[in-house]
Amino acid sequence: MRRLLFATSLILFGCPSKPAAPPPQTYVPETTTPPTTEPPVTETTAIVIDDVGSVVTGSDVTISFRTNVVASTSVDYGVAGFTEHAGAAALVKDHSVDLHGLAEGSYIYKVTATAGTRTLSDDNDGHGYSFRVAVAPKISAVAAAVNGNDVTITWKTDLASTSLVEAGFAAYDLLSSDDGALVTDHELTLNVATPGKYKFRVVSIDKDGDLAQDEGHAFEIVQQPAQPLGTMGNPIPIAAATLPASFTDNTRSTVSSPSNAIDSYPPATQNEKGPEYVYKIVLTKAAKLTATISDGAGVDIDIHLLNALNLGSRTQTLLNALASMRHDYSLANVALTAGTYYLVADTYGTDSSKAGAYTLSVQLQAQGSTGSTGSTGSTGSTGTCTDSTRPTPNGVPTEVDNGNGCPPGMLAVNGAFCIDQYEALLVGLDASNNPFPWSPYSNPGTQKTKALSVANTVPQGYINKTQAKAACINAGKRLCTATEWMRACRGSQSFTYPYGNTRQPGVCNDARAVHPAIEYFGSSDPAVWSKIGHPCINQLPDSLDRTGQNSGCESEDHPFDMMGNLHEWIEDKTAAGHGIFKGGYYVDTSINGNGCLYQTTAHGESHWDYSTGFRCCATLP
Repeated sequence: MRRLLFATSLILFGCPSKPAAPPPQTYVPETTTPPTTEPPVTETTAIVIDDVGSVVTGSDVTISFRTNVVASTSVDYGVAGFTEHAGAAALVKDHSVDLHGLAEGSYIYKVTATAGTRTLSDDNDGHGYSFRVAVAPKISAVAAAVNGNDVTITWKTDLASTSLVEAGFAAYDLLSSDDGALVTDHELTLNVATPGKYKFRVVSIDKDGDLAQDEGHAFEIVQQPAQPLGTMGNPIPIAAATLPASFTDNTRSTVSSPSNAIDSYPPATQNEKGPEYVYKIVLTKAAKLTATISDGAGVDIDIHLLNALNLGSRTQTLLNALASMRHDYSLANVALTAGTYYLVADTYGTDSSKAGAYTLSVQLQAQGSTGSTGSTGSTGSTGTCTDSTRPTPNGVPTEVDNGNGCPPGMLAVNGAFCIDQYEALLVGLDASNNPFPWSPYSNPGTQKTKALSVANTVPQGYINKTQAKAACINAGKRLCTATEWMRACRGSQSFTYPYGNTRQPGVCNDARAVHPAIEYFGSSDPAVWSKIGHPCINQLPDSLDRTGQNSGCESEDHPFDMMGNLHEWIEDKTAAGHGIFKGGYYVDTSINGNGCLYQTTAHGESHWDYSTGFRCCATLP
């Protein structure tokens, strides 16, 4: 942006409007190419202001700009308006003002240059330029206490913030635990199965999304004595690598069980204080489980289904905290996502008087396809989908006006901004801006497109940040800032996940046992990763879901699928100029942060693959 002032008059144009959304921490101004020859500078030469920008370092900010003539420097800035002033009288062309010790917040500013009787201010067309000062929490008193295979890690922060621990041998990639509650005294416990010396780090994020981490700490797990088969420390395995699978155990009696460590299974209220046997199932894909248990006269063995073991506790919570996951005789057609589960055959009563022999039978059947494209004729990995298979299942749908003052298809969040209710789809625009169907499995290239947000549609993958930003603009919207995106996903209570602070596997489209590229190409050869723009990847069963299909994956203000399904590009970028996409996707929602905290920063803004999508934001009218 350039500003011209002629010596004879000063005319400023512009209408007041709300300040623009905060840009990334490091602002990279648009550059202009200087003329090959400069005209002579005289007392009547118009002042030109160029290259206005700001660089934030902690609580210090440097504001800079250039003028075509030597002039003094002035900066007016503030949180709610231009309430503060700084400057320098020296006459220069390269202007720089340092501001120190600023409080956390979003600021606007304008710059002014004065040369003799000539003065020119640049306030970005009345919006003001902007920067944000972020104050991350300060971490202290990090400690680890080891008790057998459990490690309790504690630390403090000066600001209320979330809790995350990550641990491993060479990298922080093997173990993690998190809590989205905003606290200053943090405590998390890891259950570590493999002995060894681990290093760990703690991470805390405050309500504004500012992150602090403290790494390089260590703990050691010492080899524990081997546990007898059938205990919580060494469950009996039930093979489920291939489906269907069947398992029968009729050789055991709880009279001789090596374990009497569990007394109850909330929310069920029955006493189960007699001895038990523990079984373990590892599923690599979704399945339906049927389990039955039979016993003899005077014997009472009940069956319980769990998705975690709380070692050292005499209380174990049933799967999904449902009392129906405990039964006297059978569990029928229980739908399970990929993951680890435990069946416990436990003796009913307050003692071992009803212990005895039993027979446990388990059947596991593969679930049918639940992917979004399965209902629209997905070709899957059967070989009938090729590079030219690019259907247009969405047509040209109509966005719904939600009656909240926002554009159609959008929701009002906290009375501050609007956001698409669903991940965006694309329609193409012809030369007259008439819409036509666009395939959600095809990168738009240079085709002009428009973003729409509509329920029960296939959202657009295969898109880079530049293309996503243009599609939002063509819809009268824009990409979301990091602050807007995080507020919409986490809600007013800053949850880790859209639905709360405890992960609920399968509520969102948040995990997949086999990487879809490996599944489609039938190989794990590294060459596969050069082909992840193939349109058939998102047409596999159990891959991309339609918008709003996961009814429980809804944040406080009612946007859907901000965790999982597709990565979502945002407006911000890293100091190195990389793009940022958030929320994870249908293969993973934990490696780069859990749920709403998931953030990928490894790619440039021109990157796209099957997993990259977006949604738009807008200023609330």
